[in-house]
Amino acid sequence: ELARRPKELMDEIKAIMEEIEPKVAALEAASGKGDGAEALKAEDAPAVKMQSDLFAKEIKEFSQACVSRATEVKQTKLPPMMHQEWTQLAQSIVQTKQKCERAVTAARISVNKALESVR
Repeated sequence: ELARRPKELMDEIKAIMEEIEPKVAALEAASGKGDGAEALKAEDAPAVKMQSDLFAKEIKEFSQACVSRATEVKQTKLPPMMHQEWTQLAQSIVQTKQKCERAVTAARISVNKALESVR
């Protein structure tokens, strides 16, 4: 019974992570960084910049949503098996956030390169 609420929170975090994953792939593809993607064209740069700015905001929301749930999970005495699962999930949160931030940085670099090629 004590483990029910932390399990719910962990499931919510997993769902949030599943929602953000395709957005990373979409930004990478749009910015010419995905697998087999073409280099970003100058005419597409403003839209990709807007997409990366919007995604940067979503990363903050993702982070806040995870932190608020993580805080509640950490306040609970977790059973050993769940503690191990939580440790793995916490690492996944960090890795996902870093992957998102790298995608935004790469998109912004692509935008700048595409716009420089026009000058």
